[in-house]
Amino acid sequence: DHVDPFIAALGDKAKTMIVAKTSYAVTDPTVTSQIITLKSAGADTLFLAAQSRAAAQAISAARDQAGWDALIFLPFVASAKSVVGPVGNDRLKGVISSDSTKDPTDPSWADDPAVKEYLAWNKKYTPTQDQESNAASPLGYVSAQAMVEVLKRAGNDLTRANIMKVATSLKDVSLPLLLPGITLNTSPDNYYPMHTLQLKRFDGTRWVLIGKPVTG
Repeated sequence: DHVDPFIAALGDKAKTMIVAKTSYAVTDPTVTSQIITLKSAGADTLFLAAQSRAAAQAISAARDQAGWDALIFLPFVASAKSVVGPVGNDRLKGVISSDSTKDPTDPSWADDPAVKEYLAWNKKYTPTQDQESNAASPLGYVSAQAMVEVLKRAGNDLTRANIMKVATSLKDVSLPLLLPGITLNTSPDNYYPMHTLQLKRFDGTRWVLIGKPVTG
């Protein structure tokens, strides 16, 4: 799901830009050998299609390679503090990932009405949740809001046929907790609602949004 679209997006450039590929199994105790293989191939950029422990291990292993300062791209699902936090801020500095929702732990959104509403909802229904560790929670919240939007548009006709008709014809639907420039769009032949993401870079303390939303 990560590698094939990545290669497809590079197109003809993939043959020259990708100098090596390696994989891991979830049962591997470490991924250090894979990282060493990539370094030895002369890679200056790492696209880590990795999650959970392997993602954190890969970043640590890459930073441990003397004289190697590879640019690292990390999937959103692995950018949560609960996943890569143990790597440490120094080693995470410069890592690039992506996002689609406002980060409720980011001070720059402290006065944002949508973030305030989200945090109030969390305080009421999931008071023990650690916001910094659970980066996927805002996306779950947005998913629920999207479901409500579909049901509202379906009106009194809550048949499967009508709900599917509404759910597969969303166009530029904006929800408050989504980042600016990111909307939901679906069609009868493409159910996936999000085609735009915002890049972010870890600055040594927190994730900072960079550039404009990218559509792919």
